[in-house]
Amino acid sequence: MDYNFSLLEDFIYKVYTRIEVSEASQIDLFAIAQALDISVFLHSYPTQAITNDGRHYVFINDSTPQEEWWEVFGHELGHILLHAGDQRRLPLSFVEYQEWQADLFALHFCIPTFMLLSDDLPNDCRRATADVAERYGVSLPFAYERLKIHKQKLFDQKFHIKLWETVH
Repeated sequence: MDYNFSLLEDFIYKVYTRIEVSEASQIDLFAIAQALDISVFLHSYPTQAITNDGRHYVFINDSTPQEEWWEVFGHELGHILLHAGDQRRLPLSFVEYQEWQADLFALHFCIPTFMLLSDDLPNDCRRATADVAERYGVSLPFAYERLKIHKQKLFDQKFHIKLWETVH
C-alpha cells in the first residue's frame, strides 16, 4: 500500500532530511537541537520555548524525568516551528489550540512516520508499544498514543482505497 503523508508528516520528513537524520538510531535530542540551531537548557522553572533576536531556546524543567525530555523537546519544537509571538497575549482558546498542535507535532516528530513505516513492529500491542518506546526514547504512554494515531491512519487509508474501488 502506498502511504499518503499528511502535511505535518511531510513537513517533519523535510526537517529530518535537512539535518540528515533518517533512522531512529540517529535520534539524539542535543544533536538534533544543535543541528536545528536551538539551545537547550535544564532549569528549575516551567518548561518553555523562547525565541529572542532570532535565536531559539528550549528550557526543560530539571524535575522532568529524563525519559520524557525528548517528548518535551518535541512539544516545544512544535511551538518554535509552527507558532509565533507570546502566548500570554492570546485568548485562552487559541492557547489551547496551539498546545494541541504542539502535542500533535511532538507525537509525529519524536516518532516520525517515515521511520515508523520502515519499522518491523510486533503484532502484539504491548510489545509494539514497548519496542517503539525503547527505539525512539519516549515513555510508554507516548509510544502507545503515537501507535494509536498511526494505526488509525493506516486503517483509514485502506478503507478509502476499498471505498474508491467500489465506486469505479
